[in-house]
Parts: sequence; structure tokens; C-alpha cells
Amino acid sequence: IQEKIEKSDAEGVMMQYRAMECAIRIRGLKENDGEDLRQIFADALEKFLDEKDVDWAWNIDKIYRVNSWIARQRKLPRDVVIYFVTRGVRNRVIQYSFQNKLKILGQEVVVLKEIPPKMLKVRKDYSFLVIELKRRQVQYRWDVPYGIIVTYKGERHRLNTVERARDFYDKILKTRQDQAAEQMQEQVQEGAMAIQEDPMQLSGEIIVLGKTQKQSKPQDQRQTRATV
Repeated sequence: IQEKIEKSDAEGVMMQYRAMECAIRIRGLKENDGEDLRQIFADALEKFLDEKDVDWAWNIDKIYRVNSWIARQRKLPRDVVIYFVTRGVRNRVIQYSFQNKLKILGQEVVVLKEIPPKMLKVRKDYSFLVIELKRRQVQYRWDVPYGIIVTYKGERHRLNTVERARDFYDKILKTRQDQAAEQMQEQVQEGAMAIQEDPMQLSGEIIVLGKTQKQSKPQDQRQTRATV
């Protein structure tokens, strides 16, 4: 029964995800009375993508602000959700926003993918792994509907449950990190032993052109300079 429930839940999330494949979310745009969001974004996207021959007003299927209790409590502008006519248009906007900042009416805004709430909630459970992957600059991408795909040391790992993600973190990331730390410690210890066992260090002798000479002690050197 539990398996059927999980399967039904995943199918429902996938339906929502497919319905949002043409949508983006804009955060940070100040609200104005009587604002014409369609025309505002049509003009902004034309400048943003430098595509004057495209009818951006026509490419916007629907656009609206999302009612948010959190935004109202924090006195923040509500997010704007835009559904484009095609997924290709949506992808162009997102890809271009990776390297360029979108400005609307002089305000810099944030461009986000529209993701089902349940999917976002589950992704938060993987935060412990994502933080470590970013720290190590390890390549990864989110799986759909749930999970994360990691490419590490030339190997591809599909972690579609939090348990598998935790197992990967403990047995691979953490283990290899501990092994690297142990190797570093061994190298440090070997270096220290080599210095201790060096006969030149122990006897105070130096080798010059194949001959052995005694090093003067610091006290003897000071006395010699004082005598001179």
C-alpha cells in the first residue's frame, strides 16, 4: 500500500512539473497600482535578450502575481509567475539569466524556475549533500521528480532517496576525505622522521665538496666574532 501511495504521489508531482515546464518565477519586482505586467515584461525581455523582431507580448501565455502570506507579512513584493507559449522561450530566458542580470523598470530581479512545492520541499532534505558538493566543486544536477545525480571521480551516482544520498556522503565523500587526511598525516610524519634521522642534523656536520666539516655552535660563533 505504501508503495502505491508513493507511486501516486510521484505521478502527481510529475504532472505538476510538466505543467510548469514553460513557466518562470520573477522575484523582487516592486508592485505598482494598475501595472500592466504583460507589457512591462514584453518590453523588458526584448531588451534583455536583444530580440526586437520577437513579439514578446504574444509569447507570454499568462502572467500574474502570486498571493503570498509571507510576502505580505514581510512587506515584500509578491512574486510574478510567467507562462510562455513554448518551453524553448522559457529556456532561452533562463539560460541567458545565468550570466546576465534581468532589470525591469530599473530594478534588478531574480529569475527562477517554477517548481512544484512538494519537489522543492523534498530537495531541502538533500541540503547536507549539496553544500558539500558545492564546496568540493563536484558536478551534480537535480533528478525528476525526486533525487540528485552526482558525477564524482568519473562515476555517475543516481541518488533518488535521502537514504542513498546519506550513504553516498558517508561511504564515498567522507571516506575518501578521511583517506586523504590520513595520507597527508603519514607524509608529515615521514618527513619529520627523515629530519630526525638525518646524520647531518644529528651530528652538526655539513658536507662540502665531499668533505665533512664540523658546524660551529651558535655560542662559538658569537665568541669568535667577539674576539675578532
